[in-house]
Amino acid sequence: MCDQIFIYIAVEGQLDEAVLRTLLNKIGRFSVISCYGKQGKGYLKSRINGFNNAARGTPYLILTDLDSKECAPKLIEDWLGTQKHENLILRVAVREIEAWLLAHRSAFADFLGISVDRIPIEPDNLDKPKIELINISRKSRINEIRRAIVPREGSANQTGPNYTSALAHFVYKNWDAFEAAKNSPSLKRTIDSLKTFRPAFN
Repeated sequence: MCDQIFIYIAVEGQLDEAVLRTLLNKIGRFSVISCYGKQGKGYLKSRINGFNNAARGTPYLILTDLDSKECAPKLIEDWLGTQKHENLILRVAVREIEAWLLAHRSAFADFLGISVDRIPIEPDNLDKPKIELINISRKSRINEIRRAIVPREGSANQTGPNYTSALAHFVYKNWDAFEAAKNSPSLKRTIDSLKTFRPAFN
């Protein structure tokens, strides 16, 4: 058995943390020391140089959404230029973390109690995966899940009252990163990079 790699993680929000912890547990090479962030994308970007410097001593894994950026390499260049330390792993979900959830099509269909045919085959190609996930959830046969994820009629909120907790529960209980990677190239690239990562220390 390979020695565990101790690593810090930093994410946009609690759902991203659930995904990253589940993914790292599935890969089996990493032990998470602590999770930073959970204050949005702007926070991660503002702290990226600090994370990059800290990675000289202990590896850091940062997960963010591509959103409207042209491509992941462009986002990474904008954030870090050419100064990225090799112990900093900056991975990008295309275009939002919800695409990775949808990518495990059979599990998400079962979670909602709907046909798998309603789940997009290539979620990385969606412009707004979060909106797509919410719209699909409107068709859920499970009232509790529908009420949790879908915003209430007339509400100014973009999501339901228990959106994050309901989806985090799905991730921890049902989501399989390796199965999802079959339908998400950005997730597969992330898994491949984590499987081959070797920390470098001076």
